[in-house]
Amino acid sequence: TLTATTIYGCVDSAVETITVYSQPQAAFNSTNVCHGFITDFTDLSTTPAPGNIVTWQWNFADATPFVNDTSTSHLYANPGNYNVVHTVISDEGCVDSVIQTIIVHPNPVVDFIGEPDEGCSPLLVDFHDFSGILTGLNAQWDWSFGDNNFSSEQNPSHYFINTSSTLPAIYDITLKVTSDEGCQTVVRKDDYISVFPTPKAGFSFTPQTTTVIYPQITFTDLSQDATTWNWNFGDYQVNNTSSFQEPVYNY
Repeated sequence: TLTATTIYGCVDSAVETITVYSQPQAAFNSTNVCHGFITDFTDLSTTPAPGNIVTWQWNFADATPFVNDTSTSHLYANPGNYNVVHTVISDEGCVDSVIQTIIVHPNPVVDFIGEPDEGCSPLLVDFHDFSGILTGLNAQWDWSFGDNNFSSEQNPSHYFINTSSTLPAIYDITLKVTSDEGCQTVVRKDDYISVFPTPKAGFSFTPQTTTVIYPQITFTDLSQDATTWNWNFGDYQVNNTSSFQEPVYNY
């Protein structure tokens, strides 16, 4: 109400009605995720009756276009912290915004080596984890050696066995690393370990018993899967070795 009075005492009044609309309250929740997973955003905004929220806007803080939707989801291209702005507008034109920081956790960057990566059975291989992570810590290691054996050590050792008599045994090695935030990366190296079959040595000789008058002994090779032979006849002569498969030796 406005009342105006002149110097002569004349009076007049004017009345106008002013409406103050209720302010909406912007609110939302979201979940922190590992890189590569979608972040869900749920609108929790309210406004007192009889007002209604008619516009919702999301700014994901990563230079992507704004989204006008009640609730939404978003896939971030990179790990990091993002200050997400959620704005709501009521049907009376009142505006409110809220900012929340959401975190996209990095995944482990997995790498490893095994030494040696080939050899004869049984082959002992020492594995070395070279995994890293952008922020946080790697907390768990799960190895699969490709032979139904597993390990949760960071740097395990493992014996590989080849039961074949002729063919090499080839093993795929898989390492899954989990961070302290539960993010996981799996790396598999195919045909990484080669284990060669081990020959089985054996021989016989004739005669079994002899004298210095008949010193010649004939050796028969009974080995399996051998390709070279190295004999040592066990005495003290200068030339008491041979590389023949089935030598004859004079004691």
